Amino acid sequence: MLAHFIDSKSFQCGYFKDRQSLFEEYLLEDISEIEFEYLLAHGMRHFGEYYFRPRCRSCHACIPIRLRTEDFVMTRSQARALKQCSGVKVKIGKPCYTEEKFKLYLEHKGRFNTLHDDVEDDQNFRLSFYVPTPFGIEFEYYLDDKLIGVALGDVTSKSFSAIYTFYKAPDLRMPLGTFSILKQLEY
Repeated sequence: MLAHFIDSKSFQCGYFKDRQSLFEEYLLEDISEIEFEYLLAHGMRHFGEYYFRPRCRSCHACIPIRLRTEDFVMTRSQARALKQCSGVKVKIGKPCYTEEKFKLYLEHKGRFNTLHDDVEDDQNFRLSFYVPTPFGIEFEYYLDDKLIGVALGDVTSKSFSAIYTFYKAPDLRMPLGTFSILKQLEY
């Protein structure tokens, strides 16, 4: 594994307007499965080769969720989400960039308050989500043959890690985010 430490600076928190965030950050290349599993077990997340975990001085609200799938019990509202999205077709494969996905991502991000230093361009999108990795997996969601969502993750022999999901539900009441998580758990 090749590691490059990034000297982090604090920035405006994306979740709490009155707080500053600080990340422990690295650029990591040529990661083995054992190294990758270790990083996940110790709270690291990644976009492409950029790995990070929160290291905020006065807040510890951002924690990764680790779930044992064999212990997962679906709630009634989650079962309803599956039923409400029963017409959605799921295609699973290796991550593959398309301009259609980038446009869908921009629409999705437009619904949220973005940080002033977020760069939302084609190159950063590709570097974050479509750099070839040995563990990458992509879920595409279609309704009436139209792409309405994408979920990116990593899969190893021991674990699955959700990276990011972006979507535009045709109906605001369609729980596509919940549906996506349930499909990833099912995988």
